[in-house]
Amino acid sequence: MKRFRCVTFGCRVNQYETQAIREQFLSRGYEETNGEVPADLIVINSCTVTEAADQECLSVIRSLHQEQPQAQIVVAGCLVQRDAQSLKGLPGVRLLAGSQKHRIAQMVEELDPWAREPRIELELGAVYSPMAISAFEGYQKAFIKVQDGCDRACAFCKIPLVRGRARSRELLDVVQEIRRVVDNGFKEVVLTGVALGLWGKESDPPMSLADLVRAVDRMPGRFRVRLSSLDPRDLDDRFLEALAGSSKLCRHLHLSLQSGSDSILARMNRGYTADGYRARVELIRRFWPDLGLTTDLIPGFPGETPEQFEESLELIRRMDYLKVHVFPYSRRRGTSAWFFKDFVPRAEIKRRAKMAREAAAEVSLEFRRRFLGTVQEVLVEGDGTGYSSQFIKVEFSDPRIGSDNWFRCE
Repeated sequence: MKRFRCVTFGCRVNQYETQAIREQFLSRGYEETNGEVPADLIVINSCTVTEAADQECLSVIRSLHQEQPQAQIVVAGCLVQRDAQSLKGLPGVRLLAGSQKHRIAQMVEELDPWAREPRIELELGAVYSPMAISAFEGYQKAFIKVQDGCDRACAFCKIPLVRGRARSRELLDVVQEIRRVVDNGFKEVVLTGVALGLWGKESDPPMSLADLVRAVDRMPGRFRVRLSSLDPRDLDDRFLEALAGSSKLCRHLHLSLQSGSDSILARMNRGYTADGYRARVELIRRFWPDLGLTTDLIPGFPGETPEQFEESLELIRRMDYLKVHVFPYSRRRGTSAWFFKDFVPRAEIKRRAKMAREAAAEVSLEFRRRFLGTVQEVLVEGDGTGYSSQFIKVEFSDPRIGSDNWFRCE
């Protein structure tokens, strides 16, 4: 029996794909190790969203080979798809799988033991690659991947280069997988995708995320559904109607902002304005007044002036965010922003990121204070904490509250 270990970088889509990879190997008789016991095979699911993500992944590959030189190393994912040549010379690496994660176990078993160089598989599929899970190791909630790729062309983003065009999972397949994980005890599912709001657009006939929300909402059983990151352009009227009529959706949306300046949003090729963003959120809050809103912000995009950055801070203060994920701008080869010359100095980007986090922390505290004295249903997790529908974290002091509980707390 061979032992394997998985290491994951990056987003919820990667976390889902790692779970699917785990189940590939477990179904073939492999034994999983958490790192304390040496592995015969190490699978690294990589990320390339920032330069820091690249460097961290490369560092971990080198460290793992030094610690376990006997192990075969498989590297999959976005960093491989972007730059396999920089990885193929690393010691211990036997397979570079790129986007071909749905057949990693098969490829490992087909490896030539005498090959001097790693096998490289980089093909980007034109249709959704079949992957499936039955559980989600280490979590009380299960991420369900329903979509891959992106047809948009944000100036800062490499996703279309490494994930390909948008493609969607079949509706029946999604519903069956949700049924499977709910039957296995999971009480929350998170629908996730590279560009979740594009789900169904290329189907024949075309469908939309509203159709998926309604289908999941009709499923029997007590569980709740959370949506991962959405683009403001995804919030069309049909989708808002589906939100308003849902009994299973969490009162939480992650709606990416990136900048509060219309000039910078246009340069980013985001396709919306700050006023348009704010208007859609205000519309949602008419039927979800307790909405927990989270977002992303990129301070220091090329050409961003201090006045334009102040527009972002002002919008953060006005939007009652629960959390703002601040990602200082990282220049990425292959994006249209790579060719911009009016860079913001690194020290200034760092300063702006700090200011954005401080402003977001103040807003978050004010938002959470509104829930003091209210009764909320919390899904308890295994570490003495849980999350409300709005994604507010709750800590419990009572040891009798276990991870299999729904809990109404005040």
